[in-house]
Amino acid sequence: MSKTVKLTARVNAKSPKYGYGFHSISNGWRVDVPYHSITVFGKSSVKPTIRSKRSGLRWIVENNRSRLVRVAHNVGQGN
Repeated sequence: MSKTVKLTARVNAKSPKYGYGFHSISNGWRVDVPYHSITVFGKSSVKPTIRSKRSGLRWIVENNRSRLVRVAHNVGQGN
């Protein structure tokens, strides 16, 4: 299953849009705790994340405190 995970460290304790807790979003789900959130994109019945088993976006780590974003992805390799 092709899913992308995003981990966010926020400046504020609570998300202004979601608050705290578990939330279902249009293409996955999200969990908000003080100063952090984790979001999983790629709900297969709605809009799966576009990628193959060997290539595509896997992880996004966003630190809003230091304005730093790191992205981990796989690049397809020939057999």
